[in-house]
Amino acid sequence: MRHFGKHGRDKMDWKSTINVPSRHLGRHPVWPKDKSPHLSINMQLLNLLVLALASSVSATDDAQDAAVNTGVSVYQHINYQGSYYPIPLLNSCVPLPPNLARQASSILFRTSSVSCALFGNQFCGIPALITGLQRSVPDLHILGLGDRVASMRCVAINKDL
Repeated sequence: MRHFGKHGRDKMDWKSTINVPSRHLGRHPVWPKDKSPHLSINMQLLNLLVLALASSVSATDDAQDAAVNTGVSVYQHINYQGSYYPIPLLNSCVPLPPNLARQASSILFRTSSVSCALFGNQFCGIPALITGLQRSVPDLHILGLGDRVASMRCVAINKDL
């Protein structure tokens, strides 16, 4: 049986196209179901969630690539042992994570083209504890900096000049 809906569209009566036992004819149909606005909103939210997750994964990958490229890592214990944090950015203040802030005991430079300033606060506020650091330090306590570093600012240097 065909009938025309509110806007003149041809619709099939689902009861006439499906063999449904007579005892089920009085109940509300489960199938076919009209699209509800809630389904559309849920799909939009799902798409937004997937895009957000993809963006965060992409940003994390980029940050990890940048961390490898800076060549500077801070370690919790002397001789580059324990928890570590690769400095992810150049030319920016980088606060150390809570497990390393004011607990760092060594710094490893895997490159000679970076210079770092170490700060005792999370915002690279002056005065700096030390500036111009360009080489690995297996024990920051020797320099009087052990368990004092809270943030760093590293910059690329050009050795060809």
